[in-house]
Amino acid sequence: MKGTAEIVAASHIVRMTNAYLDPAGEAGLTPAYIQRRGRLDGVMLRLDVWESLRDQATLSIDLAERDELSDRWATAEPEDGTLGELAAPLRPSALLADLPVRFLPVVRGDILTASRTPDCRNIAGFLAHWTRGYLRGTAITDPSRPGAVLYRDVAPAYYDDQIAFRIVWAATGPTREDLVLVAVRPLQGTLSRAWMYAPPMDASTDERPVR
Repeated sequence: MKGTAEIVAASHIVRMTNAYLDPAGEAGLTPAYIQRRGRLDGVMLRLDVWESLRDQATLSIDLAERDELSDRWATAEPEDGTLGELAAPLRPSALLADLPVRFLPVVRGDILTASRTPDCRNIAGFLAHWTRGYLRGTAITDPSRPGAVLYRDVAPAYYDDQIAFRIVWAATGPTREDLVLVAVRPLQGTLSRAWMYAPPMDASTDERPVR
């Protein structure tokens, strides 16, 4: 079972689902290829395996752009403002508009691009989460070296007319608690669809997330 993927008939998917989606199940359980009418229709993965693959694929994009993002940080002076000023095209709620934010000037263009999606509440909500310090992020530059460290997180899409976005920021200062927004980049194609979450996880509300 652990050496190769198992082919599972579509009629057996219901009784097989728990085995592949249960995080407490056997570590390293292989994918199940779903067979229907003599052809392979899809692949079912354990949820924790899928999340790891999705995160690693997204991280590879950040690492590929690391030099460009580092140049952004090295060649521009941060500005101070409010989320309402920076993200005006995203139409953040009045409650969020007064949140203070530090950002690179080039981010204004990123925000303008993000605002062209039909529904941009997801990116507005995650920018608010970032501003409040809720996002932990994943380092894309070496935290053991002196100076600023670049981090990234992903704002998932919750509805069909939204697009998932990567948020990149620099953690600066003696304790790296000073945050500066460096980039807001859309995810494309398969990866964008991979970051589609159900509406109950929507971060575009004003409520603090439960940890």
